[in-house]
Amino acid sequence: MKRPNFFDSEYKNEKVPLYRSYGVWRKSHPVLDRIVFYLLRTVVIFVLSVLGLALFVTILSLMLYGDTLLVASFLLGVALILTFVFTRSVRKRLRLLRRLKRLCRAENYQLRFHRSFFSSFVWNPKKTDFILETEKYVYYVHFLTINKYTSSLTFKDPAYIDKVVYPLNNKFTLIFELKPKHSKLRTDFEPLPTHNEKEVIRAILVNPVCREMFESTQFGGVDVTGNGMKKFGYTVFTGSGFAESVKRNEER
Repeated sequence: MKRPNFFDSEYKNEKVPLYRSYGVWRKSHPVLDRIVFYLLRTVVIFVLSVLGLALFVTILSLMLYGDTLLVASFLLGVALILTFVFTRSVRKRLRLLRRLKRLCRAENYQLRFHRSFFSSFVWNPKKTDFILETEKYVYYVHFLTINKYTSSLTFKDPAYIDKVVYPLNNKFTLIFELKPKHSKLRTDFEPLPTHNEKEVIRAILVNPVCREMFESTQFGGVDVTGNGMKKFGYTVFTGSGFAESVKRNEER
């Protein structure tokens, strides 16, 4: 069976570069694929080397300096914790992508990535991270990455999203009077294309998820919200709720 050619499809007119694809054929780029492979392999080797070195120091301390075993164990614990913390976003994103690919394989959906894996960690309303097409819907999805769980998002203005990162609630923050960090994420999206016989949905996918999300009310205040919130022309999904929402919408 001949593979479908993406460059002859209706998406050719969108003028969005296709860096990765799933469910459709794409031209291979041996040089680029090899560069990405070696970069990822270098990162993995570096992390394993650090962990191996810490383990080696611990064993060596046990053999030569029994009194320093506690210090070496502490350093090893710190290295493991830092590795776990700094790779949280990557682990969450990889887990979500595996789940989406399994869904597309099982339901015969098309999943097309328009930005590279690491580029998707940077908020960019002008570029769609990926498109998920089902029998009834076409989802144009933008990743919104939350690096720290102690964050909140407030959807109260059509031009931006309020993001607040709170310090950890402990004695250290009280002593140094650390304050929350406020930022505004622009939502100046490009117009969505039209699709025949399918409903188009612009989606903001919060992954990893934040601690809390709020939306504006008709009385000028804010209320707690979550997965499936529709506001200002887009729908907000959490990583865990997106796949379930896609399946539920198809069953209606």
